[in-house]
Amino acid sequence: MTKNQVFLMLSALAALCVIIWQRKPIIETVSETMGKLTRSQFVQKFAPLVMMVSKGTGLFPSVFLAQGILESNNGNSSLSKEAKNYFGIKADPSWAGMYVLKPTTEYVNGVPVSTSAKFRAYPSVLDGFQDRVNFLKKNTRYAKAGVFIAVTPEKQAEALQRAGYATDPEYSNLLIKLINQNNLKQFDGSGVNV
Repeated sequence: MTKNQVFLMLSALAALCVIIWQRKPIIETVSETMGKLTRSQFVQKFAPLVMMVSKGTGLFPSVFLAQGILESNNGNSSLSKEAKNYFGIKADPSWAGMYVLKPTTEYVNGVPVSTSAKFRAYPSVLDGFQDRVNFLKKNTRYAKAGVFIAVTPEKQAEALQRAGYATDPEYSNLLIKLINQNNLKQFDGSGVNV
């Protein structure tokens, strides 16, 4: 072995030790180095967190992940990076926490309109994911639309749209497409209220 090869091997070992010492998942470190998350990296990185915070809520992890993919552009949007808001949740008058002002597109009578809005900002990714659950529970329109009693991810996506989660008239179709394209139902476990 040459001195160069030994140096490279020791450097790699030192980097691995730092990763282990910081208790960062290797996928997170690789993603940070590469800059942008791919869709599969997003799913791999956040599926365990989604399954944990949605357990026992009646919320399907597949829908949760599809919303994160769609709303945060696979975790690459400025809103997700700066505010740890992966679900596009706005800072309405009931929100007492931090917020950021961001450009957004809203649909008015089916026509996209560019505007800006206040979005919730969170101190951590976990806080943002937990608030997605709290937001849905606290707003009675979601229960009334059937979000928590939906028996399939598709029905839950449709209920989210009925409740007004997003103004895009294709919102539920986009979620269902993401669920199917990315095999997200594998995270739903054995059925309803996982």
